[in-house]
Amino acid sequence: LEQVRMTQAKHLLETTDIKIADLYVAVGYNNLTSFRRAFKKKYGVAPNALREELLILFRLISRAALLQTDR
Repeated sequence: LEQVRMTQAKHLLETTDIKIADLYVAVGYNNLTSFRRAFKKKYGVAPNALREELLILFRLISRAALLQTDR
């Protein structure tokens, strides 16, 4: 069950802008601290850090795409 919840949480972090305070409930956790601890144990990074990394990556890809279209 925890594997399913973590997979769903990661997917939601990657594909939506749902707040982490809402996400942990959406995937079936009752406690934010427990969710963050389990997520970090599974993925090696806190949920908010993963989202920040994804946003940075998205911005870099977007800039690279814009540079390609300017040529």
